[in-house]
Amino acid sequence: MPDFHTHTGNCNGHLWYSAGGNLLKASDNHSYWGVIYKDYVKEPELFGCPTFNNFSQIVAQDMLYEEGEVKNAAYSMNGWLTEENSAAIPRHSDVIVAHDHMEPRIENGNDMLFADSNGKNLSHYRQGGGRESWYRGIFRHSVRNSGYDFETGGKLNCLWLDGHVTTFKETLGEDIPKRWYDPLGKN
Repeated sequence: MPDFHTHTGNCNGHLWYSAGGNLLKASDNHSYWGVIYKDYVKEPELFGCPTFNNFSQIVAQDMLYEEGEVKNAAYSMNGWLTEENSAAIPRHSDVIVAHDHMEPRIENGNDMLFADSNGKNLSHYRQGGGRESWYRGIFRHSVRNSGYDFETGGKLNCLWLDGHVTTFKETLGEDIPKRWYDPLGKN
């Protein structure tokens, strides 16, 4: 099994390979969390998403990455899941593992789908936040609103710990409990 311990370190970037073409380790700065699974998933393209391509250009420009790598880093991993607490989780069907997001590792209150103390989620990505230009890359599926509106009217895909997948319509997060990310309440 992959070593979930490594996910608590530097594995919070969009990169698979070094400038020299070597696969990065999870402990390398700016590595994508998918490198942990490279022995199990042979092609990084599995971590890509066709609807992410436009947004990967924004990320590449903002973070000075190569666009080709970023497009294969389309999903965020729940950074609160670790090997230590995953065995004690009572209901795997109630825990988010990963979902479509611009952030490779979601471990801060403003990265999650649940509402923060201001009554809305994803505050860092909403209007006035530091990553406002990245917001449309989160709820990027089945977008109903034009590129001129801030809200997309779209959806995101969510992978749960038991392996099932669901979608969430764009939300402020009032209907998303924190326990879906942190089932043991340790954070």
